Amino acid sequence: AEMLGSVAVVQRAYANRNPRALLHDRELTMEQYLAGRMICDPLRIYDLCLETDGAMALVITSRERARSLRKPPVDVLAAQQFVHPGSIPMLLYAPDTWRMVPKLASERLFETAGVRADEIDVAMIYDATSVMVPLALEDFGFVKPGGAHEFLTTRQNGPGGRLPTNTHGGLLSEGYFHGLNSIAEAARQIRGESANQD
Repeated sequence: AEMLGSVAVVQRAYANRNPRALLHDRELTMEQYLAGRMICDPLRIYDLCLETDGAMALVITSRERARSLRKPPVDVLAAQQFVHPGSIPMLLYAPDTWRMVPKLASERLFETAGVRADEIDVAMIYDATSVMVPLALEDFGFVKPGGAHEFLTTRQNGPGGRLPTNTHGGLLSEGYFHGLNSIAEAARQIRGESANQD
């Protein structure tokens, strides 16, 4: 509970400083989190993403064209998508329920991008539920296997932490736009325009 609560509470604090966030005016303490209605043990109401009506668009273009636009370009170094048998629409039937992505997928992503996990300064992790954050932190090598609990409960995902995570508030507190808002926040972080610049 403390680990998942740390995800929800830290991301809500980020949302409180983000004027775009649906929950920017609603604080969340650990005490409130722990008192939250249990939905499906161990998930409480605050562990689930928001239901959101809205729209987003991302414009992806060539580097040459991007240089002529009014905002500084942000390079996409790599992209990866994976599907395994039984994983549609969710990871309900994954053979390894303790991981979100296969090891090969994360290895290929970093190899293609030409970076290592320890070179990343800030992370945007898909968080339809809070439990996805610790799984992804371990799957992508941001922490060692089994290390997510300590990382999150010591708030290393928060401001000034080792890896500020979901600095927009994530899908839990900014809004659920199927992760597009996380990509937009990554671009803002790179440009130095985030409400929670780290």
